[in-house]
Amino acid sequence: MLEVDLHSHTLFSQCGIHTVIEMLTYAKSIGLKALAVTDHGPAMKGCRLNSPFFLRLNNPVPGIMLIKGAELNIINDQGKTDCPMRYLPFMDIVLAGLHQNIKKGLNKKKYTNMLINAIIKNNFIDIITHPNNPDYLPDMKLVIEACKEHDKVIEINNSKTDLEKVDNNITLELINLCKEYECNVAVNSDAHALHEIGNNNAVEPLLEQADFPDKLIVNRNLKTAINYIERRKVYKKN
Repeated sequence: MLEVDLHSHTLFSQCGIHTVIEMLTYAKSIGLKALAVTDHGPAMKGCRLNSPFFLRLNNPVPGIMLIKGAELNIINDQGKTDCPMRYLPFMDIVLAGLHQNIKKGLNKKKYTNMLINAIIKNNFIDIITHPNNPDYLPDMKLVIEACKEHDKVIEINNSKTDLEKVDNNITLELINLCKEYECNVAVNSDAHALHEIGNNNAVEPLLEQADFPDKLIVNRNLKTAINYIERRKVYKKN
């Protein structure tokens, strides 16, 4: 079980089924100290980031920290995202990845360029989500090198592993490459339902198999997660 989960979705993502308050209340009940709510950007049909969440909601559930964020969608070859810039100053953590708004079946070089351009051109991005997704598989080594160079983090995504949407061998390759290049990672649930929050059951055995060093996991505890968030906040100022 994670202490800090940096990737979750509410019903504002459409793929999620619970409210922010429900997610936080459940996270607190199972012992999490902080939960990042990171709904999808508007390029995903039916999803919306809303002003009350960013402008008005301030730790609404006592005893657990709300980390405000978003999972942005990369929308073109130049690495542009669908980030609503007016909300950026209120975001504690910014995730970005390749999703259904991007055509499947393109070549590896295309997806690699999308991700690397997003990493280089968007200073405000903190975490690259599920780069081992087989539908949009890049050259993971090159993506990791770019993250390492630009002080960004690779996600080890529990949900896609648990639901067998990614091959364990590819996930293990991703983990070993991050270890080899000493690239920081975030172990996230990518929760869409309450029972998934804080869950790392599927990726924990793979991290153990790789003998992955805890020091490279930015959300290994509350202190390290907050330290990373604070270090990166300078990039979210307009």
